[in-house]
Amino acid sequence: KPPFILGQAVEEFKELMQAPDDPTEMADLFGVLIHYCIKQGWTRELIESYLSQKLDLRFTKEKQ
Repeated sequence: KPPFILGQAVEEFKELMQAPDDPTEMADLFGVLIHYCIKQGWTRELIESYLSQKLDLRFTKEKQ
């Protein structure tokens, strides 16, 4: 269920914090978050569009 998956994400994030240079820990976290999206019924296209918007704001748009 979604609350359990979010708990898993928290644990994976803690592992990433303990090993910040380990890309496998980032992959574990992404995997759990993708699982959460699937359980929520969010399509890949929806998440990709929001992610693209967020990345544009963070990395390509001038900050006001």
